[in-house]
Amino acid sequence: MKQIPILILVLMAGCGSQPESRQDYNLAVPLLLQKETERTFRDVDFERVARLEPPDSLLYPGGTQLLAEGVFLLEYTNKTVWRYDFDGRLVTTYGHGSGVGPREMQNPIGLSVVEDTVLILDSTSRKVHRFTLDGMFLRSDQLPVQGIRIATSAGTTLIHTFDSEEPFILYPVRESRPIGPFFDGLGRLEGMKISGWLAADHGRFVYVHNWLPFFGVLTADNHFDLFDYARATIDESTFIEPSLPEAQNGFRRFPPALNVHPSVTGDFLYMHSRIEDTDSSRVVDVYDLEAMGVYAYSFRIPFAARSMSFRGEMMSALTGPTTAALFRVRVRN
Repeated sequence: MKQIPILILVLMAGCGSQPESRQDYNLAVPLLLQKETERTFRDVDFERVARLEPPDSLLYPGGTQLLAEGVFLLEYTNKTVWRYDFDGRLVTTYGHGSGVGPREMQNPIGLSVVEDTVLILDSTSRKVHRFTLDGMFLRSDQLPVQGIRIATSAGTTLIHTFDSEEPFILYPVRESRPIGPFFDGLGRLEGMKISGWLAADHGRFVYVHNWLPFFGVLTADNHFDLFDYARATIDESTFIEPSLPEAQNGFRRFPPALNVHPSVTGDFLYMHSRIEDTDSSRVVDVYDLEAMGVYAYSFRIPFAARSMSFRGEMMSALTGPTTAALFRVRVRN
């Protein structure tokens, strides 16, 4: 039986080293969710480690990332990214307000850290802004399409886009590239119209998710279906897609969620996938990646939270509208 790890959690109450980069990025065997079984809830213990003191300008945190380099908060209102250490101290900021000039952003929607460089995906301006870890602006790179997610694994960065014809692009965008399985000459992923999310484990894999029905999110009864997980890896080239009837009949179904962004850490995938009856409780669903994505258990976060990320030995970041605190959470057997 796997040991239940320790969770470090950043709550916004109320609202190692990278492996060597490789040349190819192909799709491997998908991680399939097994048939739904009775929901199993685990109890959790919350211990507050430190209170984060966000600046007055931290008005509307739109996303949170927990990385080895610290806690990153994406602030939508003032178009800034704040970085804290794990003792709750503000380390630096990235960005300089809303605009189109150097260091300025219009809609910071995602970030990734590659070696000593912070990549911030600016969806509205179709750019990736590059900063050093200590906050110095390097440059902005223009993207051919509008991006909505960014993830890095094994030194290679993948951007999920709004473009149904080019759902993924590699970053930096390359003018020419050897044609390989699922990629065209520009390094764009072909043959998968994915409209969901992606997450990286900062090792070899990037995980992507597809929603049913194919051209929408919600089914007729206001649920959505988890269709398949595809695992993108550096050195595999096999992709097996389940048939549509199998996916419809054998996969978990959830109500529409406020935020379904997943995180991958160790052998588990964590998904803040469900809204409870009140705004003061959220549910996290946990899947065992070693068992090909089978449902493992769920636990409740007894606070209002809008987004989360997990890392390492079950570290997590949750965002809300006003204050912030650092928690350690133990999940009981």
